[in-house]
Amino acid sequence: YQSSVVLSSSACLPPNGIIANGKSTSNIYKDFTFLSRADWQANTWRNDICSCNATVTDKMLAMDKPYVITIHHTSIPRQSTSLSDSISKLQQIQHYHQYNHSWCDIAYHFLVDSAGHIFQGRTFWDDNETLVDPLNVTRTWNIPRLVQGSHSLNANTNNIGIAVIGCYDNNPENCPGGADAIERYDATYTRLVQLISWICGYYDIS
Repeated sequence: YQSSVVLSSSACLPPNGIIANGKSTSNIYKDFTFLSRADWQANTWRNDICSCNATVTDKMLAMDKPYVITIHHTSIPRQSTSLSDSISKLQQIQHYHQYNHSWCDIAYHFLVDSAGHIFQGRTFWDDNETLVDPLNVTRTWNIPRLVQGSHSLNANTNNIGIAVIGCYDNNPENCPGGADAIERYDATYTRLVQLISWICGYYDIS
């Protein structure tokens, strides 16, 4: 789950009026919606792991103002084109991260599928899923306040992680069944661009 490309702030596009997808969503920005953790029935943050609920911990860090976006593809599971399939795959990814890696939560902040759905990944600080005291109450940047991810080795600070569900590497060693299809302006491409545009505008990444 670590194949990725990093975008610096210079790759950001201006916000472009994203249209709601008509599903049950959390709406935190005018004309922008995504499916919440409740929508895909996510497990909660792993408070049963001591390092995930200590008051002072590098496992539960409120992110400072983000300035880097890293785009991953999940490799396994493969591409999905229905909401029910994507929900199943998100649950699979979260379980793998929490119980195979013993991470506190799914590694990514947002995920995109091939049907044009955008999902919240890792819990937001303000979701109150953790037992950690709210150390960042004086922060002035926008809600949702993000929790530091675990998607980029030694490079998670101020870094928003986005994962596209599917395998998009032409190297057969990485995608033994062949790379999934992605075309400019298809649902995956369009929603990914829209998500990046929204993140750049919402968190003032310039």
